[in-house]
Amino acid sequence: MPTPAVGIFKIKRKSLRPILRARVVRCSDGQPVDFTGAIGVRVQMADEDGVPKIVDGMASFPFGPEAGILQYVWGSPDTLVLGCYSLEFDVDYGGTDVHTFPEDGVINVVVEADVNDAV
Repeated sequence: MPTPAVGIFKIKRKSLRPILRARVVRCSDGQPVDFTGAIGVRVQMADEDGVPKIVDGMASFPFGPEAGILQYVWGSPDTLVLGCYSLEFDVDYGGTDVHTFPEDGVINVVVEADVNDAV
């Protein structure tokens, strides 16, 4: 059974934009999760068969850790292969203290064909 998606992000093959941004909020009150104290954030992405596509991709807190927004800037190999991928952010608080977002499900990333793929 596939992991449920909490969001779908579409990007054209070979594109580096739009940048992927995810707003993380607390379920209890809808306020942004404060990532203060985190020493880094990384992206993990795998294809539908679970084969890793991005391992430990460098992500960031573009508006500061208290804003609750995680960001990943695509690299050129990330969007070369058409398909549907599952993506997660791993927020590192040091040592073995890593928190994965989304906490439930994944972000589905769809790399779509561009007009040159139809030729």
